[in-house]
Amino acid sequence: MLARLVVLMAIASRPALGGEIDVDDLLALPLEEVLNLRITPRKVEESVQNSSLSVTAIGPHQLDLFQLDDIQDLGPHIPGLVLGLSGYDQRPSMRGARSRQINHNDVSTPIYIDGIYRPRHAQASLPFFDLAQIEVLRGPQGTLYGRNSFGGAINVFSHPAEKISEVKTSIRMGSYQRQRYTLIVNQALSETVQVRASLLSDQHTPYVENNYNSSAGYKDKDSLYGRAKLAWQLNSKLDFELQVSQWNEASNGNGAYGYRLIGTPLNPSTGLSNGSFPVAPRIGTDTSCSGTCGRFGAGADDAATPVPEDVFTVSNNLVPRQEITEQAFLLKSQYQTGDLQVRLLLGQVEFDDRRRADSDFSPYESFEEGYRLISSSQSAELQIILKSWNGLSLVIGSYLFQEDLDYTFIFKNLYPQVDNRADTNQTPLNEYPSWLDTNRVETSSQAYFTHIKQALTEKLHLILGARHTEDSRRWSARGINPNDLTKLDFDIPLFDGRSKTFSNFSYKGGLDITISPNLLFYGFYSTGFLAGNTNLRFSAPTSYDSQKAKSIELGSKFLSSRRNLRLNLSLYENQFEDLLATGIDDLDGVAFTVEKNAGSIKAQGLEVELDYHLTPRLSLGFRGEWARTTYQDFIVGNGFEEGGETINGQDNLLRLDGLQVAFSPSRTATILATGHFDAPWGGKLSPAVLLYLSSEYRVTDEDYLFAKQAAYHTTEVNGRWTSLNHRFSISVFVKNLGNAEVLNYGNRFGGNVAGTGYQDPQTWGVELSAKY
Repeated sequence: MLARLVVLMAIASRPALGGEIDVDDLLALPLEEVLNLRITPRKVEESVQNSSLSVTAIGPHQLDLFQLDDIQDLGPHIPGLVLGLSGYDQRPSMRGARSRQINHNDVSTPIYIDGIYRPRHAQASLPFFDLAQIEVLRGPQGTLYGRNSFGGAINVFSHPAEKISEVKTSIRMGSYQRQRYTLIVNQALSETVQVRASLLSDQHTPYVENNYNSSAGYKDKDSLYGRAKLAWQLNSKLDFELQVSQWNEASNGNGAYGYRLIGTPLNPSTGLSNGSFPVAPRIGTDTSCSGTCGRFGAGADDAATPVPEDVFTVSNNLVPRQEITEQAFLLKSQYQTGDLQVRLLLGQVEFDDRRRADSDFSPYESFEEGYRLISSSQSAELQIILKSWNGLSLVIGSYLFQEDLDYTFIFKNLYPQVDNRADTNQTPLNEYPSWLDTNRVETSSQAYFTHIKQALTEKLHLILGARHTEDSRRWSARGINPNDLTKLDFDIPLFDGRSKTFSNFSYKGGLDITISPNLLFYGFYSTGFLAGNTNLRFSAPTSYDSQKAKSIELGSKFLSSRRNLRLNLSLYENQFEDLLATGIDDLDGVAFTVEKNAGSIKAQGLEVELDYHLTPRLSLGFRGEWARTTYQDFIVGNGFEEGGETINGQDNLLRLDGLQVAFSPSRTATILATGHFDAPWGGKLSPAVLLYLSSEYRVTDEDYLFAKQAAYHTTEVNGRWTSLNHRFSISVFVKNLGNAEVLNYGNRFGGNVAGTGYQDPQTWGVELSAKY
């Protein structure tokens, strides 16, 4: 299908070969748009092809054409980016950086919205709307972006306020009763003052049907997002921008973690649970072992209730809930005189995330769970940029960040359990377990950084970077009142005032050489780190140190003299050390296990970005990665009854050494075909096809059979008609055309049962847009 469509598009574009191509035609194609983008991954504006680092930039035309609505849509467009999803928490993985982190703690590949860091996983689910561009930097990026840019950094830039008066609106309808409305108003109040207001409302019914309770489906959407900007050019040297935004999500959501149980993996010869065996397709927990094993937790019933075969169907009684509110404030000031630029960014983000889910994943009134997360963060960044002085360009700056985080895991017993099943004939319990607690973590971080580019010759440059970061963490916990478990009041102090300071120095050094105006080579050695933190899981007042990354990267960027072929290559080797794994400690001659800085990973790969203008109106593209990413020294606990080994006297552990890292396929490839040509009835047509292929990978650290994603491919088809005056357009799209079932979550839950989650099924839509 892809080959046939490319041929048809090429034939359709032939009549235009002898004519003039206007600017809008060129910018509608990925190659020309990306060549015209000005990116700022090193705080200084530069073109993608002149930037000596591995970065992928996507402009507004491609964001709209491919209907990139959120971070989950980015994966096929970025070499090596694979996206996991735990409930509503985004788990991006790049270059071997794992998506898994303890509990509610820091992200490993952060997202920045207009330069402001978002510290929580769910904040990366912010809708992509009215954007200027997206820049994805592959990592580590420890010098200019600092803490937690372990796997890289994702920069999202909203559209600036412009010196025009314009109104844009769109309506999108589609599968699952999709209703998406947008309104954008840009107004030039004067030559020096402009305002821009953007509003998005996006709704659709659940992708995951609930055949027991039709109102309790999963993966629906009910988003409302608004953003307002004021830009003021005080004079020719000084300008300001004030931005305010609010995001509300009020939907069933995706569940607290994965949204469905698939059964209990059992060894048929022993009858014991074992993650290396296929699952017995039932919701009921494992009751084969003695004692309390398997008699509590997810799916707690003894009826061996069948699991729905369709991966987009569940059978739960409880209506889940996802409620997110975010308010963000940004003040940006920039002063420029000659080659000197001073930039100040001040940001404040208030984030409230509350979730409820069916803890037993069943139609029985057994348990419910969820959590409450409240984050209040403030940041300030000062950048002093010297663009050119005797062959030297320089960036120096300071960064301050503070976050107050309150986190509460919630679990509720609804009815008494009799023989592993809720007995609804008894009086409801509606009690919280005595082990519940609420945690508070206060983070204060300050950093100083510099980035230097010095011309050694006309074509050879030395590039150096350094950053010193100091994090202070203070944490406390309070427990539930054991005398009244019907109230979620945390009156019992467990510990208070624990604190620790973490200090880290990251650096980067390398060279780039310009062989010709269209050919660049570069090579770097760089480091990064994931911030040290506390592990507050189940009131454990422990902490862990920073997790370290170091990287060697060699790359090249080539653009043909006719600007019709672009080829960017990046060869890297990343080493991750002090990762969180199961360590063995010895106390008075007795070995015991504890989660600590005890693991390492090695990642090697080649990333490719290729764009080619087959004709002036038809472009082909390729994004791909070949990688080998393995655990080097890694031990984790085994959640099931058997399948592990005894290590240093500790039973049932899993040694992962030599295994492929989770969410790290050895091969990915994206093939793109986009066109822009005259429509027979007038106006312009812009068709696009995307084919994404991936080799197999696993979605858990543990080598569980149920968490393995087989090799797969997905296809997207997009098309747009635009009127000659560019004021009206009609777009159509189909995502996941073949309805591929792709895992983005897998885990072992209580009761020795396995749970999974999947990427979105096939969706389609039609969008009408107008501009006045």
